[in-house]
Amino acid sequence: MLTPKQLRMAKRRNPRARREPRPIAEQTTSILIYDLHIPHNYRFVALPWVGLRYPELRHASLAGHQAQFTDYTGRTQVFAIKWPRVGFGFRPYFVCTCGRQVTRLYIRYGTLSCRRCSRLLYASQVCSRQMRPRLQATRIRHFLDSMSEIGKPFPRKPKTTMRFKTYNRLKSRALALESKITRKGQHLSNRFSTRTLWPRTNYNSRRTVLSLG
Repeated sequence: MLTPKQLRMAKRRNPRARREPRPIAEQTTSILIYDLHIPHNYRFVALPWVGLRYPELRHASLAGHQAQFTDYTGRTQVFAIKWPRVGFGFRPYFVCTCGRQVTRLYIRYGTLSCRRCSRLLYASQVCSRQMRPRLQATRIRHFLDSMSEIGKPFPRKPKTTMRFKTYNRLKSRALALESKITRKGQHLSNRFSTRTLWPRTNYNSRRTVLSLG
């Protein structure tokens, strides 16, 4: 049977060719919506400091219903902002071009998009089952003390507004994870940087909620 002309002329990818590994989300520059102080009206407010915190961006303007980001090539990306009901208030979310409501937009190749559109992986997805307890325990230690390492005494409660109940919960969780570390999970992946070991936002209770009152 003869092969059709379309298949003979098509450019097929070499299965042995080495593909570029998918980037890690924690190591990619991202914009968290809770850090932008979004106004609660339809009047646009410029952010003069956006270029200092996000070098890929030149200008940004926000309103209660929309966010506009401009890079140094002059291209402007517009994202709608929705405020779904959360408990007794409302919480802002970006609406990605794919339609998903997200709290974080990632900057990759000069384009803002959600994690799925950027094809990013979480650090826990790169780790093996033996490495995940070490990664989680390290993040909890760095949340309490950035200089703390596994194998050293557990850090003391920071002199902040953290309650002893929260501190004891994090301590028991970290010690339980450290007890699960095996010989195969003593070393993390070579793809991880110090930024990957930063504590995640799930340890922080800070959220922007618009009250109904």
